[in-house]
Amino acid sequence: MRPRAFRWSIEEAQSTTTIRLQGALDENVVLDELAQTITQPVVFDLEELGTINSVGVREWVQFVDRIADFGPHELVRCSPAFVFQLNLIYNFLGNARVQSVIAPYVCDSCKIERNIEVDTRAGSNTVLPKLACKTCDGPLSFDGIESRYFLFLRRGQ
Repeated sequence: MRPRAFRWSIEEAQSTTTIRLQGALDENVVLDELAQTITQPVVFDLEELGTINSVGVREWVQFVDRIADFGPHELVRCSPAFVFQLNLIYNFLGNARVQSVIAPYVCDSCKIERNIEVDTRAGSNTVLPKLACKTCDGPLSFDGIESRYFLFLRRGQ
């Protein structure tokens, strides 16, 4: 299955600019045009950001460096792929602050997967919510290793 093509959209609401990134961050992505539109702190909604390869990592790191003077920026609903890179690449965050991430959950009974937004503003004190499956009312479990998924919080922002 091919990753979805990368695209972005800008939404203005009151005094906040939100930039939604969607698709694969890979060798086909050039963020120069987007960087030129940023002249103030913005909110990046990363829920629909898919796979990120090494070229995408390089492009993102250069991008956050180019827009650093207009920050600090906020990152919301960071996708699992983004969180993986955030934990792996030291300067992946730039001067941005992570406000929330998407945490993958799975039902222990019926195996249905569900993504949950988790507020990370408490930093290393962030706690995963206890949830029940909407289908069978069984418990949902975090589908990963919590200490590794939230490693970036222990390193500070």
